Amino acid sequence: MCDKPIAIIPARGGSTRIKNKNLQRVGGTSLVMRAVNVARKSGCFSQIIVSTEDSLIEKEVCDVAIVDKRPTKLASNTATVLQVVTELIDRRFLNQSDIGVLLPTCALRTIEDIRGAFNLFESSSGATVVSVGEYETPVHLSFKLNEKGYLAPIFPEAYSQSTRSVDHPKALRYNGGIIFNKAVNFFKQNTLVGENAIGFEMPPERSVDIDWLYQLEIAKSLV
Repeated sequence: MCDKPIAIIPARGGSTRIKNKNLQRVGGTSLVMRAVNVARKSGCFSQIIVSTEDSLIEKEVCDVAIVDKRPTKLASNTATVLQVVTELIDRRFLNQSDIGVLLPTCALRTIEDIRGAFNLFESSSGATVVSVGEYETPVHLSFKLNEKGYLAPIFPEAYSQSTRSVDHPKALRYNGGIIFNKAVNFFKQNTLVGENAIGFEMPPERSVDIDWLYQLEIAKSLV
């Protein structure tokens, strides 16, 4: 039997829009601890590693997860999750492992979501599995501001054909919940999701990805 994947939870201390975002509480538990708890209870991981530069986050999770102190160069708001994950994999010699990436900001993902994504990963011979949620409105109906400051359809041909949502393809987004992938594949990718990924769709109420304060309030109200 193969070893279980290793969970990596990237949890930077600084945040632009919500102060101490990963320590904000939903349902009485911090976002980073919610990620650790759901990973532990899922039974899908052999180790749970929290990557952070922040002493408060380290104190929050040190009793229940491995804390990896990320390098200073990856502690800025310009560092990508992909850079954090590949540096950690390389430094800890995890290149032969399967990896699960869970962002704390997807606070409402469940044990069943993780297990479902993991089962899909196993049944797909190790193809990348990425959790997604549906956009409320198809991207084909979105607007931009043109050079004169007026609203203009981003996809004018599709918009002119129909403004009914049902007439356009379902649009999906990575919701920050779960990625299962082989460690070596992250080094071949230009983005965290990569190419040829299989989508594991989660319902809208569990796909809230907290980036703005109103999304934090939505998550609290849903709990």
